[in-house]
Amino acid sequence: LAQTSSSDEESISIDLQEPVTLTFAARYLQAFSKA
Repeated sequence: LAQTSSSDEESISIDLQEPVTLTFAARYLQAFSKA
């Protein structure tokens, strides 16, 4: 159970990090294109 729980938490954290990274990249590109 401990290993499964840890694995699930890791996959969830990765799923949350991806959209955040994409959003940050999009904002960076927008700011760069405006400048």
